[in-house]
Amino acid sequence: MTSEKVAEWLRGCPDTSEVSPVTVTIGKQTYHGATYRQRGQESIYLVGDLPASYRHSTHVAYRFADDLREWYIGCYWQGETCPADQKHYHPFGHTFILFPWGHNEPIDYGERKPYRRIVATIGD
Repeated sequence: MTSEKVAEWLRGCPDTSEVSPVTVTIGKQTYHGATYRQRGQESIYLVGDLPASYRHSTHVAYRFADDLREWYIGCYWQGETCPADQKHYHPFGHTFILFPWGHNEPIDYGERKPYRRIVATIGD
């Protein structure tokens, strides 16, 4: 699996633009994927199992250097088998998508416990 293959697939998805292959490292795990915009929403599509930090608790936000925004896992597919009519949505198996938090308040505003902030790195 390469980031370029992910980017190539995303370029074929409807209403998708500004696709660039990337690698993202969260903890000790490096993921292949791509940044993109779909219907105006910026996202990062990543291939692999959910990060350990998220499996431990979903109350987590990810931070990248030189980016003041907090990113969160907004959706994922981690199933064992994919139904035949769904395979075109999950051609790489386990995946998840990071979205930037788009509100003025912090992601954990109003929560009983603060979210953990995890440093992540992004590269070409």
